[in-house]
Amino acid sequence: QRRTEYQAGGGLRYQLSPRDELAVSMSFRADRFEEQDLDDLQETDFLTGRVSYARQVSSGLEIGVAVDASSIDIVDQSLGAISTISPQAIVSLALSPIWELAGSLGVASIRSDTNFSEETFTAFSGDVSICRSGVRANLCLTGARQVVPFGIGGAGLQSTVGATYSFRLSERETLSLSANYGKASGAFLAEGGGIETISGFVSYRLQLA
Repeated sequence: QRRTEYQAGGGLRYQLSPRDELAVSMSFRADRFEEQDLDDLQETDFLTGRVSYARQVSSGLEIGVAVDASSIDIVDQSLGAISTISPQAIVSLALSPIWELAGSLGVASIRSDTNFSEETFTAFSGDVSICRSGVRANLCLTGARQVVPFGIGGAGLQSTVGATYSFRLSERETLSLSANYGKASGAFLAEGGGIETISGFVSYRLQLA
């Protein structure tokens, strides 16, 4: 079954002081399917936002707090909607001049609301990344646990691992490769929860001026 995915997003960073930073970001994703064979597929609208505050404690250590919030609306209104809010502690540590470790950990409150019932769940959520920054090549290994829409009805807690590699071909050209694997460990507004996803991307960027 062919799926069309629409995405948009943006963010803003504000330097409160030489050591303090406030960041706000928001993204939107819509999953749509062809008209045929929609019995087992549900179209969703996924809106998520994040507000974070970070303070640089030392030259290699940054700590802070963040709040993530999201809303997952099932286009078929009879299936309801899911909303989440997750306060988190965040930390970023420079292990060396080229290696950096960053992560966040919190508790997500998940509320599912249908025409028939309302339920609230709690679960651990967060992410971690370790990145190497070189003169021409960069590498990042990532892991995360968060609530995401399935696109087949409902949403669930998904654990993901991934890797991103970028290489500067020249002063104006950059090639990037990324791969991700995810597995759902729970489901809301849907049956089951054993959904696995594998994705990969290749991008080429040319700076014109």
